[in-house]
Amino acid sequence: MKGLAPPRAPALDGMRALFVLGVIAYHLWADAHKWTVDPGNVGVIGFFALSGYLITGLLIKEHDATGRVHMPYFYARRALRLLPALCFFLAIWLAVDLLFQNGQFLATVPSAHTPGRGVSWITGFEAVMAALLYITNWLNVEPHWHLWYGYSPISHLWTLAVEEQFYVIWAPVMILLLRLRRHWATLLTAAIALIALAEPSFLSSSGFNRIYFGTDTRCAALFCGALCAFIGSTNGWRFLRSARWAPLLGGAIVAVIWWSDFALRQEGDRPLWNAGVIACS
Repeated sequence: MKGLAPPRAPALDGMRALFVLGVIAYHLWADAHKWTVDPGNVGVIGFFALSGYLITGLLIKEHDATGRVHMPYFYARRALRLLPALCFFLAIWLAVDLLFQNGQFLATVPSAHTPGRGVSWITGFEAVMAALLYITNWLNVEPHWHLWYGYSPISHLWTLAVEEQFYVIWAPVMILLLRLRRHWATLLTAAIALIALAEPSFLSSSGFNRIYFGTDTRCAALFCGALCAFIGSTNGWRFLRSARWAPLLGGAIVAVIWWSDFALRQEGDRPLWNAGVIACS
């Protein structure tokens, strides 16, 4: 099964680096310097799209090579890839929390202007358990569902929770899609992505946290990435890469992402923010 692993793609590694820098820069300086852009959200959406693309491509490649998808192996591989590092991080963080409960750096995602507050061992333990169960995002949806107030010290793990929930749902769906002709599977994936993109617009009466942290509302980028993998499995990108107007298309894509960088900063304007999520995805 080792031969089924996709080759390293330097371009995707470069994209990851840019996404990471965007998230770090946003949390360090955006509020303090009153930025009008949100590279952090662009980075999160980009990571989701990459995950959907890579995981779906891996499953397609396995099915094409063996005629099946080995689900136990798939989930074991995901666990071995993520759990050791996650458990190590959570163990160290909880130990520091127990030893230094008044440490400023424990209470929030680092910010240039927001001081932290002490975290009790009960709150810390709850946050760790939520991370291990991959439900941090849903606890963030409703403040009354958990003990911490506001943003959990390790609440940035909500993105990992969304991805893991996506893996649990998407892999079985992929087994069904891969039984179809590839063009039908691609069309169905496109329909799923379209529904996911439109869903935040139907939840306009819900609180912003429901849209921001909900698995269903955040899966749009993951499904868009999955759609790209299906298109790529039929050599659908070859025409775009070789077309004379490919540079223009690339420039247009960059322009749309740049615009979404501004739209995603407008959290008070829900329609504009939703449009930013759609465009960036």
